Amino acid sequence: MELVYLWVEDYKNIQKQGFNFSPRFRCEYDEDTKELKIVDKEETGEFYPKNFFGDNINITAIVGENGSGKSSIFEVLSKILIVNSGLEVFNYFFVLNDGLKNICYTNNIDILNTDITIEKHIPRQLVDGKLSRGITNHNIALKKYFDVSYLNISHLERDGIIKNDYPSPDDLIKYYGIYRKNDSELYKEDSLYPTFSGFKLSQFNFFQTFAIGNLLIDDKYKKLFFELFKIKQPHSIKINYDKTKLNDIKISNTPNGDSARAIDASVPDKIDKIVEFLNKIKDNLIIESDDYKTFFTLISSVYNLETNFQLTFQTEDGKDIKLSAGEKTILFYLERIDLMLSRFEKDKCNILLFDEIELYLHPNWQKRILKIILDFIKEIGLSKKLHIIITSHSPFILSDLPKENVIFLENGKQVDVDINPFGANIHTLLSHGFFMKDGLMGEFAKSKIDDVIKYLNNDKKNTITTDKDAQNIINIIGEPIIKRELQRMLKNKMELSNKTEIDTIKDKIKLLTERLEKLELKDDK
Repeated sequence: MELVYLWVEDYKNIQKQGFNFSPRFRCEYDEDTKELKIVDKEETGEFYPKNFFGDNINITAIVGENGSGKSSIFEVLSKILIVNSGLEVFNYFFVLNDGLKNICYTNNIDILNTDITIEKHIPRQLVDGKLSRGITNHNIALKKYFDVSYLNISHLERDGIIKNDYPSPDDLIKYYGIYRKNDSELYKEDSLYPTFSGFKLSQFNFFQTFAIGNLLIDDKYKKLFFELFKIKQPHSIKINYDKTKLNDIKISNTPNGDSARAIDASVPDKIDKIVEFLNKIKDNLIIESDDYKTFFTLISSVYNLETNFQLTFQTEDGKDIKLSAGEKTILFYLERIDLMLSRFEKDKCNILLFDEIELYLHPNWQKRILKIILDFIKEIGLSKKLHIIITSHSPFILSDLPKENVIFLENGKQVDVDINPFGANIHTLLSHGFFMKDGLMGEFAKSKIDDVIKYLNNDKKNTITTDKDAQNIINIIGEPIIKRELQRMLKNKMELSNKTEIDTIKDKIKLLTERLEKLELKDDK
């Protein structure tokens, strides 16, 4: 099942608006005429980027200024697809495609129970009626068709990837999936929450390291990881850990110990194995590459143990491998994508929601992020349909997407923009009015240049008072056309000033000469 179209009656700044999510279909809903038009480009012969990102993959970007409605759309999708489609207080409907011929729409608003004209454009045939052939009209439990994961920057901060704002134990339990099938009897929600009420995580930068570790123990990820960051493969990992805390965790999970905190009777045995492993390397606490898998498998088996370790990746010559915030963010994305795809059900359409995907990424990484993600998915293999929906402000990311895969937003409305971002020059994208209505220059620089212009135009209400001040600012302007024009204006002003000064001096000389002549005449008499 494919998500094709979303119509929202009233949610925050979205008022009676529809949004197209499939490049294959073009949908328009007219609330006044009660008409829903669905154009299938596959049948009309219109061009659309088919399988553009690979088999079973579609990418949709939602772009617009802050306050344009990007977050509101994500909230709607999350509330309907993740939370519960039957409990929403706002009105909406979806258009879905089952991959064959049927197009169906779901609803929770009265308007869809009235007579609706649905048009489906087919070569040599126009189907027109209350409900067209191959179209069903009913409420659908959307969870039956979709698996959705919502990934935003709060996860980066929560999981300690960017800052040391570490997740609460409750978040760890929910997000890292402690409620696994084989643990279902052991971890009961009603008994687990009180257990963690007074637990505080250590402030170690572990989670980003653990994300790397998960990649390193699998050969198919390892190659991609090192090619991606163009670094030497780690020769070893140096460990720093707190022996006391390790023992405390063991005691607290021992059945004969504090029963209120003994949540997993298997933890003591697991910690004994970890201690045994650490004793083998106690002289230097360095793990060689052959032992990565053993180490990460051991420590990941105890969920409240991970933050007890501080790990440093090292090259063969002993130098530390340090990653920027952007590199950590990318690793976080890859590790989570792998986790999410492994949990998705095969018979569903899987949706990944990335909110502000470029956050913390240097422009160089913004240029590469979509290809990195697509290459990663290709590397691990994809046997299910995947729809990646992102919000973004970045023209670098948009330049990877055809126009048909972008929802342009203004004030909560999808608008048609006369530009195709795919392969477009970044400057062209930025200079387009949709992205930058007031030009590309910083406001501070603009104000300084405006001051120079005012001075050159003899505006006395100005902070610049001398030619030298104007020249100093002109000297540091990087835009050659503006710089050249201002230099010309200053030269003219200076020449004019010089001419004026010369004329003034000549006038004074003339006056003095005339006065001198008069005085000489008096003396002669």
